[in-house]
Amino acid sequence: MNKILIVGPLISQHIQCWYSEFRRQKCDDINIFSLHSGGADFEGKVSEYSYSFFKNKLDFFIFLPVFIFLWWKIRPTVTNFHFLSSYGLLSLFIPKKNLILNTWGSDVNLVYSSNSKLKKLIIKLALRRFSWINTPAQHMKDKLISLGADPDKIEVFQYGITIEDKPLNWKKKQKGDRLVYISNRNWQDLYNIKSIVLGFCEYKNKTNANATLLVYGRGSEKEELEIKNVLKQYDIKVSSSVLFMGYVKKDDMLNQMKEADIYVSIPSRDGTPLSLLEAMSLGLYPIVSSIDANYEWIDLDNGIFINNMLDISEISDAFERSEKILLSQNNTFLKANFEKVKNKADMSVNVPRFHEKINSFLS
Repeated sequence: MNKILIVGPLISQHIQCWYSEFRRQKCDDINIFSLHSGGADFEGKVSEYSYSFFKNKLDFFIFLPVFIFLWWKIRPTVTNFHFLSSYGLLSLFIPKKNLILNTWGSDVNLVYSSNSKLKKLIIKLALRRFSWINTPAQHMKDKLISLGADPDKIEVFQYGITIEDKPLNWKKKQKGDRLVYISNRNWQDLYNIKSIVLGFCEYKNKTNANATLLVYGRGSEKEELEIKNVLKQYDIKVSSSVLFMGYVKKDDMLNQMKEADIYVSIPSRDGTPLSLLEAMSLGLYPIVSSIDANYEWIDLDNGIFINNMLDISEISDAFERSEKILLSQNNTFLKANFEKVKNKADMSVNVPRFHEKINSFLS
C-alpha cells in the first residue's frame, strides 16, 4: 500500500493549501507529523500525530525519537517535508528515498543569511537527501543552490491564489476622490508596519489628501502598543485617517481589498508574498520594498519600490507618488500585474501540478 507522511507545521495552513482536493487514486493512507498543530481541517481522512511540550525548537530534540519510530512504523512511500530549516532537518535521520521538500520564504532566507558554518553544513547535508524540492521563487532557488542543493531537483512555483476571470474594472480617480490604502501583513518588526503608519501620516500631514489607511493584521501587545502610539504625535485629522482593522477571515479580507486602491507591503525579507499577489490580481496599485521577492513579481513601471524601509520621508513620498499615478489615469499596471499573477500563481494550475509530482513517486 502506498503511504504518504507529511512533516511540517499545520498551523500555518500552507500544507492544507498544497493538499487541497488531493485525489487519492494512488494513495489512501495519509499521515501527518507536526509539532505545530492547528489551522484549517485537513481534507479527507488522515492520521495526525501532533506533539508539543516546550512549544519551541527544543521540541524537535525531544520528539526526534518519536518521529523516527513513527517513520519506521508507517514506512511511507513518500515523505513530504515542509520548512527546510526545522522540519526538513529531520530528513537526516531516515532512509534517503522519495524525500520531498517544500521550502518557504523565511526558512531559506534566514539560513542563507546566517554566518554559522555549522548550520550551513547541516543544511547542505539535508538538501542532498531530497529527491525533489519545491520553492516558491527563483531567488530562493538561487539561494538553495548556493546552500548545496542540486539545481536539477528544484522546481519553482507557489501553490498560488484563486484568480478572477479578469482584473477588476479600473477605478477612475479624480482630484478630491477618497483614496484607500491597505496594509494586511502581521505586525512583527520585519514587516515594518510602524514605518507604513508613520509614512502615511507624514503624507497626510503634508498634502491634506482625502485618503485613508486600513491596517489589518495583528501582533504582540508590545508591537500593537508601539504601532498605535505613533498616532499620538499627530492631530485628530491625520490620526483619524488610520484605521486598525485587526484580523479578519480571508474571504472578508478579499472583499475589503476590492474596495481599496493601493496596497502597501514593505517587509525586510520575504519569499513569495501571497497577499501581494492577491492585491495585484484585484487591481490594486502596489507600494513594496526593494527585495528580491517583490522584483520577481512587479516590473519597475508597475509599482513603487521602497529602498529604505526605515526612511519615513521616502515612504511618505511613495504615498504621494502613488496618488499622482492614480489621478493621472495611467492604468497600464492593471493588466500587466494581473497577467503576471495569472500566468505564474494560479492555484487551479499549481496545486494539481504538485499533486502530479507527488503521484509520480507513488508506484
